[in-house]
Amino acid sequence: MIGDSMWQYFIESNLYKIEITGGSVKIFDKNTNRLKKEFKGYTYLYTGAINPNETEFFALENGKHFYVYSLKNMELKKRVTLPRTYESIDVCGFYSEEGKTINIPAERYVYDNKEQEIGHYEYVLFKYSSTDYTLIEKIDIPDNHSYLWEDIKNWVSENNI
Repeated sequence: MIGDSMWQYFIESNLYKIEITGGSVKIFDKNTNRLKKEFKGYTYLYTGAINPNETEFFALENGKHFYVYSLKNMELKKRVTLPRTYESIDVCGFYSEEGKTINIPAERYVYDNKEQEIGHYEYVLFKYSSTDYTLIEKIDIPDNHSYLWEDIKNWVSENNI
């Protein structure tokens, strides 16, 4: 859900409301609206997702990283760097239905002719283990498929990926 300004992104579960503002992440108790924890000092954190059992969430950077936070002890668990040359730009990742993987759409520019600066974008979906946050699979997204994150999530579901 996009917030009131273009720099706010809200994710909600039964217990939490999380606001991602680009430079900070705020965790609120959904029932009382009380701020439980705030993390500051980021640049370009704009989207994220809460896992199905509401024990953690991640915030995705408009760039090369995502950050995993514990909702049990309200701490940063891990900063994960995408594979070299890939970035996540204007997309939102998601947990698998059972919460075993974190799915991150990414892109990179591949030069067909570097001297003439001619090339194309390659779109992929990275699947990370939600246990140890290691990369377990890279899936190519077909060229004829939209890179919009809602469409990618539907494509993954339709193709049992």
